[in-house]
Amino acid sequence: MSDIVSCKGQEFDEDVNYSGSSYHSFKFVNCHFKRSVVFEETVLGSWVVFENCIFDEKLCIIGCRTREDVNDVLANDISNSLIIRNCTTCGIVVRGLNHRPSIFERGILIDNTTVTKGICVDFIICNQNGFTLDFTTVSGSIMLSNIQIPAIGFSLSNSKVQGKIRFQAVSASNYLFRESVIDENVYLWGAKVDSIIFNDGTYNDEFNIIAVKCDRLSIIGGEFKKKVKIIKGDKANPQRGSLNNVYIKNPKLSEGLIIKSDIQDERLFCENVQIVPSKDLAGDIIFEDFDITDTLLLEGINYDTNIQFNNVTAHKLHFKSFINNSSVIFQAFQSDSKSGSELNVMGSNLGCTSFLNTNLDSFDKITVEGSILTNIITTSITWFDIKKLNAQSGDKDSQYWKKQREVFRQLKYCMEGNMDRPQALIFKSYEMNAYTKSLKLSLRSVSDILLLKLNKFSNNHGLSWTTGVLFTVVVWQLFYAFFVMAKDGVAFSWESNCIYLLANHNYWSAAIQYLWLPDGLEELSDFYNDTRSVLRLIGGTAAFLLGKIAIAYGIFQAVSAFRKYSKS
Repeated sequence: MSDIVSCKGQEFDEDVNYSGSSYHSFKFVNCHFKRSVVFEETVLGSWVVFENCIFDEKLCIIGCRTREDVNDVLANDISNSLIIRNCTTCGIVVRGLNHRPSIFERGILIDNTTVTKGICVDFIICNQNGFTLDFTTVSGSIMLSNIQIPAIGFSLSNSKVQGKIRFQAVSASNYLFRESVIDENVYLWGAKVDSIIFNDGTYNDEFNIIAVKCDRLSIIGGEFKKKVKIIKGDKANPQRGSLNNVYIKNPKLSEGLIIKSDIQDERLFCENVQIVPSKDLAGDIIFEDFDITDTLLLEGINYDTNIQFNNVTAHKLHFKSFINNSSVIFQAFQSDSKSGSELNVMGSNLGCTSFLNTNLDSFDKITVEGSILTNIITTSITWFDIKKLNAQSGDKDSQYWKKQREVFRQLKYCMEGNMDRPQALIFKSYEMNAYTKSLKLSLRSVSDILLLKLNKFSNNHGLSWTTGVLFTVVVWQLFYAFFVMAKDGVAFSWESNCIYLLANHNYWSAAIQYLWLPDGLEELSDFYNDTRSVLRLIGGTAAFLLGKIAIAYGIFQAVSAFRKYSKS
């Protein structure tokens, strides 16, 4: 077991300097150091502890390392290699040498301490328990560089930092900023870290994360009074960062959060992005030049946040119980090129969500259930193939067609609100087709089914005036032929100079007269005078009158479709 240097209640008027190959553990309690305290190139024992101490000048630990003694640790129940607790100090410097970092096996704890200037830590390794600042006030800056914290990582909790924070090449399991106040800007640069977590806290200046390789970024609560930037790379340096998972819930973003590549011709890849807005979430959230390889999920109620995805791809886009009362914008958005991509809208009200220059047809599967789409805004959008909509449901079920009809009905009104009359009519056609199929499968309202079928054949639900003209010509010839057969018999009259009725000038003269709706009654009168068969009278009259009605209907449908773009 290592020897312990223990001092309690002492005042040190001179410099305190430990150097050379000492193997002691140190514990100072209620001590007052009036001059600087330096540990330099020393092999320490299991721990160095300062409790309730006052440092008039800096505490410096240079080129040192701790030597673990398990029995020593267990016997004294001291968790960290370096502990500064309930102290006041001018500044703290912990530094290794360029060729040999300082090693604190069980990490560093600064707890309930006031640092009147700043903290500078570089070239160190903390193998266990991490590097923690808890309930600590730092009047100056915190500078960390070239540090490895593979276990618990770095934690700043319940503390106040009045100066800047700089991390450079601080590789750790995580960075945790929890319920702390930071007055000046923060730069985290060039490192590899498993997770970065913001849990409440107040950040009064800019927060920048640049060229950091991070597996998971979580922003949960907190108030950011200036812009937050998360950038893949620094243009002046080849170092590149990455993100695998992003989770954002309820921060207040006064000047917004932007996550982007910022390197020309390079994109930022991420596996999952989840945004959960609520009343507390405010400001702008912007993703640019971003590829989401798995799922982009929005859920919750967006009261006052502008969420933008600019030049972004996603394998799956999910809206889950999402209500948008503010602004969500998808600009130049589409799925990735991998198969199995999804657009899923479940139990959501998209409100004024905007799709600008977006390719919805790039998704392999589209699912919309129990959602409101009537207020979405579209510009230069490529719509999905309707066969992809709710394709997982069976099309032999009337409920499936009811859901399809509801989606198309909402999109129809949405397109009318966007002043896109042609697309509104297309969705109207889809709506009518879905309604027809739902009626057929439910075996109800035969008259409605017949009317919808007739509407489809006469002008394709208002989309085609050429169909209306063709319908008019067909019913004109069909019903007039029936009338002629009733009048002249099944065997048509023949003339020496023609071989078929349709080449007969008299036939066409009478047929054209019949087509003109007010005319033709003289031919019907002659039919009554010349015909004695009751059956032929009934059939001919029915053919004559139904033909007039069908022609009138066909003309109306053709004109209605012809005027489709001008109807309000």
